[in-house]
Amino acid sequence: MGLAAAFYDLGVCYRRGEGVEQDFEKAKEWYQKAIDAGIVDAAQNMGIVYEIEGNMDLAEKYYKMSAEAGHADGQFCYGLQFFNREDYDNAVDWFFKAADQNEPDSMTHLGICFFNGWGVKQIPEIGAYYLHRAADMGFQDAIDLINEHEIPCPTEEDLKPYFE
Repeated sequence: MGLAAAFYDLGVCYRRGEGVEQDFEKAKEWYQKAIDAGIVDAAQNMGIVYEIEGNMDLAEKYYKMSAEAGHADGQFCYGLQFFNREDYDNAVDWFFKAADQNEPDSMTHLGICFFNGWGVKQIPEIGAYYLHRAADMGFQDAIDLINEHEIPCPTEEDLKPYFE
């Protein structure tokens, strides 16, 4: 696993241009070696490279691979593909999986979905619950939404009908 982790780390370095000149082709080569060696994080990062390059078909392929392997960030990224296509039912399914692993971006998007009734029944109290969970983790997008829309934190009494 040490060697596989090094493959992944090299992919990150080339993707970000850290310590080396940024090179997406080399990043993809190293990520693929890491994927082949069983490093799930590499699939999600490979998706990021393809998304940056504008190849959404391949980005989604790798996000799906990561999501199906149980990687929370991959589940969020895969869910976001559905969200962006307004396929909220599928988006919500993946956001729930990632939120169950405390992924704050998914919690934020679940909050948005519950406030708007996208892919779920419109229940503002549950939307507030997810936004505040993400905000409690320091997730700035959730904090900004809460402040912008003055969303109060729901009480246990508010949530009781939904979580019994």
